[in-house]
Amino acid sequence: MSKYEELTRQLNTLPKGYISKKTIKGHEYHYLQWLDNGKIQSQYVREENLLDIYGKLDERKKLENELVKLADAGRDAPVLSKRAMELTGSIMMGDLEVARFNKGQLSWIDEERAPLYIVRTHNISGFLASRAIDSSRTNARVLKKVLNIHGESDDIVALHSHGATITDNYWFRARGSKLRYRDISFESDLYSDVTLNGSTYIYNKKAKLSPELTLTGSYEKCWKLIDGEWWMYKRGNAYEIFSELLSAQLAELMGIPTAQYELVKGEPGVIKTRNFAGDYNFEPMISIAGDDDSYDNVLDKLNAIDTELAKDYIRIILFDAIVNNVDRHNENLGIMRDRNNGTIVGLSPNFDNNLALIARTRTLNMNPARDGMIKFYKDFIKRDPVAAEYEGSVAIAPLTKEAIEICVRRAADVCKQELGDSFRDVDCDQIIKYVFDRYNYLSH
Repeated sequence: MSKYEELTRQLNTLPKGYISKKTIKGHEYHYLQWLDNGKIQSQYVREENLLDIYGKLDERKKLENELVKLADAGRDAPVLSKRAMELTGSIMMGDLEVARFNKGQLSWIDEERAPLYIVRTHNISGFLASRAIDSSRTNARVLKKVLNIHGESDDIVALHSHGATITDNYWFRARGSKLRYRDISFESDLYSDVTLNGSTYIYNKKAKLSPELTLTGSYEKCWKLIDGEWWMYKRGNAYEIFSELLSAQLAELMGIPTAQYELVKGEPGVIKTRNFAGDYNFEPMISIAGDDDSYDNVLDKLNAIDTELAKDYIRIILFDAIVNNVDRHNENLGIMRDRNNGTIVGLSPNFDNNLALIARTRTLNMNPARDGMIKFYKDFIKRDPVAAEYEGSVAIAPLTKEAIEICVRRAADVCKQELGDSFRDVDCDQIIKYVFDRYNYLSH
């Protein structure tokens, strides 16, 4: 839990406002008064409770002062220059210039190190927009209000964080700027509670650098800095969280590299995952294949880079068919690159399976031969000669019913413990059979 969130939680347990005194027919009465939606609210305070309320109000003031100090300690976001706003400057990889733009037009590029989106399109505006927070999220709109960002296009929104993200070291530096990567890299999760929970407590006079402005996706989420490591927290319903947790365990069981997922204790409806990029740059598939997430297009693009990437992709979509993950697209799959020389080191770990398994329905299709995701996969293997050739050499660790049962019951036990009544009507035996039958059907 971040220091900001800890203080905010304490604050929310305390009364707010002030004590007013009224004399009625010679008797003195005390009232707790506070402002709520522009209207003054009032609550009578008994004499025996007065000292306790005064103490809690004093404690609230101390916490509010701590929050203000915490906000002031955050690194101020460098003010965007006119050149930055007109997209005149450079794409940087750390402190190395890898592409140069003049009013949005590419004038030079280092194709071995530049972001693959830039290499493919030469479009700086599209690149920045692809990194911007999704404005359809309610809490994304709250964050923009908190940061006083109004009516700006997605590319400019991303520029308020200099186009920098947690998962790579690319960013935009305006021409003439003396900023270095250390000046714009993130060191605080100050606004995590805004984008996860919609908190509006802190309104800074000066905006602070925030990784939230470049955290994409449609679910309410945030980045939190815990013991020096970044974790992404994401909200979902009980069945989405169970499906995410179980899918990660099954992927690991099958020997498929996968992101680490854990339920957040004390916060029902929130799951967290460690930043899997680490010391590498994650580049989503949209950088290579555009918006076309068809199996044929993605396999073709990956195979043109490296046959091992193509084989790993087949492994991923085979896994999707087993767990019925219908939401694989070009932003939750990608490649990993060396942060120094741009070398592609492999496909990204498996992540974002919160719409698999029982996330959308508890009435599972128990007949693999009549399942859509399985049909999509098998039809692809039949029609694509490269896919057909590679499938025979794609290996996943064998699954036994006993191993699947361990994963299912372990994930269910954790969810029952953390999610309580919101996690119910889950038939573990049905899920075990569902996964095992799909695995068997696809393995023969």
